[in-house]
Amino acid sequence: MIQSITPTGWLIIIVFVLFVIGVNASLLLSFRKKSGSDHWTDSMRHAGEVLRDPWKNENAKLSELSEKVDQIKQKKNDPKNS
Repeated sequence: MIQSITPTGWLIIIVFVLFVIGVNASLLLSFRKKSGSDHWTDSMRHAGEVLRDPWKNENAKLSELSEKVDQIKQKKNDPKNS
């Protein structure tokens, strides 16, 4: 009633086990390589900052762009350049 596993079946089982062990080992190594500054409290603090001002980065970039456009307009309207 109990059938023996064929060599192909053993090969599939071994490959699967090696795959699972490899994935777990890579996850463990990547977790250990993280620096101490990537603590979960830092992530929570960053999430709080994003919730308070979700468009902070975009607003800063738009402000910088606006300043550059103003500088270009001033150079264009400057009578010394004419």
